[in-house]
Amino acid sequence: MALVGGNIQLNRGGLYAPSGQIELVSIAGSRTVALAKAGTNQRLSVPGELARADISMINNAIIDVTNPQGESIAVTAQNLDLENSSPRIRTGVARGTSILPSGNIYIDVVDRLSISTGGFI
Repeated sequence: MALVGGNIQLNRGGLYAPSGQIELVSIAGSRTVALAKAGTNQRLSVPGELARADISMINNAIIDVTNPQGESIAVTAQNLDLENSSPRIRTGVARGTSILPSGNIYIDVVDRLSISTGGFI
């Protein structure tokens, strides 16, 4: 799942992709990002010179990839603000009590990463 646009604000909502991948890209103005292969997954490729906008997650907003097996969450922005919210990867327990491998959280922020009032990664 990909959400690409200008300023992005998640307020009390959630993005869920069980055993999947979520990517948020916040860019300023009308520009193009490319789709690139990254291992077995696809990721958005954001040119370094591309001006970025802000992403904020507030009031218990969640980005959740549950039971990942190499899947990920990726966030690309100018500023990322987490207030009482969280991007998270929950690792479940498979049959026979084997723990599933966890995925990755990629954060590409140009200016500021702010975590406050119960926010966490």
